[in-house]
Amino acid sequence: MLLTPADWQEVEMSLATMAKALDRGDPETFRRELYRVEDLIPVERGPRALPGTTSAPEPVLERHAVLVERIGAEDTSADRTEEQDDQ
Repeated sequence: MLLTPADWQEVEMSLATMAKALDRGDPETFRRELYRVEDLIPVERGPRALPGTTSAPEPVLERHAVLVERIGAEDTSADRTEEQDDQ
């Protein structure tokens, strides 16, 4: 399923809102926007990825990659903290 330019614009706005929600530590807004993006784009569940064939404009792909990296970094730092607490 290919998205229209209007759909991709909606995705881009949701990703921007997700980034701001991460900065504020606002999980509810982040989750709401994530669900909106998942409604627009078919998402593979493990690992999460955009489908192989995509009409996504470059800014959407870049913002998606940045969010995935930031979320992964936060997960990793949380794991390190738990490991340090165990010591």
